Amino acid sequence: MNSDDGVADITRTRAQLLAGDFGPFLAAIDADVDAVMISHARYTAIDKLRPASASPAIYKMLRDDARWDGVAITDALNAPGFTTAASADIALVTGTLVDAMRCRAALAVAASKSAVLRARIDEAALRVLRLKAHADLLPALTVAAPTD
Repeated sequence: MNSDDGVADITRTRAQLLAGDFGPFLAAIDADVDAVMISHARYTAIDKLRPASASPAIYKMLRDDARWDGVAITDALNAPGFTTAASADIALVTGTLVDAMRCRAALAVAASKSAVLRARIDEAALRVLRLKAHADLLPALTVAAPTD
């Protein structure tokens, strides 16, 4: 099943996933890739309840087990079965501008209620800025003198 059409359950064991499905991701991480996309497939051996894009266990594998600090991007957030992507650094929103604005509004409301989420957003922003700096995509910054 295409995870853009619904949640695909992947029932392989953790060992099978590490030896197969996750192999290309681990090789890319070993090659110092800047970003990876996390699908909405649900890897039941790792998280029985959430799709990978919304699974703290998947992001823990990336950050802690693989010791990777690059940018994690969700699959399309408007896909059926999508819940939340609080651990991702970039949320991919496909569809219309209205879809994107709804996603932004929902994130702003959630962040206004949670210091933990605001800190997570800051962490994600720093990762994205590091990636932009690495790719020489940051404009020269000038700091204006404060006015009294």
